Amino acid sequence: MGGGKGAAWTELWTLVSCSATTQVSMHFVPESTGTTIGAGPMKVIPHSSK
Repeated sequence: MGGGKGAAWTELWTLVSCSATTQVSMHFVPESTGTTIGAGPMKVIPHSSK
């Protein structure tokens, strides 16, 4: 790997559904032919019942 322009970075994405909110770490690594994208780990936060 390597050869890309710029440094690798991580973003925390939040996905919301009817029953839970999930936070997923997204990892981006620039390479000479594009960007490699990976996901994980994730944290599921169940919605409370009302």
